Amino acid sequence: MLALIESPVLDFEKIDYDQDSEEIVKFRDLYYIYKTNKDGHVIEIWSAPYGFSYIPQNISKLNYLKIFSSMGDELFELPESIGQLQYLEVLDLLGNRLKRLPESIGNLKCLKKLMVESNNLQSLPKSIGRLKSLVELNANDNKIRKIPESIGKLESLKILNLGDNKIEYIPHDIISLKNLEILNLTGSNIKNKPEFFQSLSPTTKLIL
Repeated sequence: MLALIESPVLDFEKIDYDQDSEEIVKFRDLYYIYKTNKDGHVIEIWSAPYGFSYIPQNISKLNYLKIFSSMGDELFELPESIGQLQYLEVLDLLGNRLKRLPESIGNLKCLKKLMVESNNLQSLPKSIGRLKSLVELNANDNKIRKIPESIGKLESLKILNLGDNKIEYIPHDIISLKNLEILNLTGSNIKNKPEFFQSLSPTTKLIL
């Protein structure tokens, strides 16, 4: 059974976390759920819909965080400090109002899933190419016009969803993604289709 903790400030560092527990934290009229391991380290945070309007810089203090989910909230930006979450594996920010992702996101060496669909992103950071553990990138339904060439360095990537954006050119470097299984470009007006499609691996499922 989940217990309710009332917090006067949205400050992850000041919550008195119990060992091996799962609690609901209330900040004003907002709620989020956290889960700890047996040592009392926070490993998961899930917000309720419309739960977060901002993320404090001291989220970097959650050194063991593996999952952060803030879906359907009111986030306009992420703090640069989010790049210090060295064990983060899942970052789910579906349905917010993000216009950009910080370059520090490239420091998340353990990140496996990056879910940023249905935001207002106009681009992806060049540093995204440093996410060597990334398996799934979902960026559908944004305003992305250009894909950084560094995306070709995502050697573990299997699923790349870029549908319903404003992309006109796909960097040739994507053909370097030897493990890519699904490439979704639904609703995009790609101008270099013939050249790009001929170079794509036959094992990659292309969705248009």
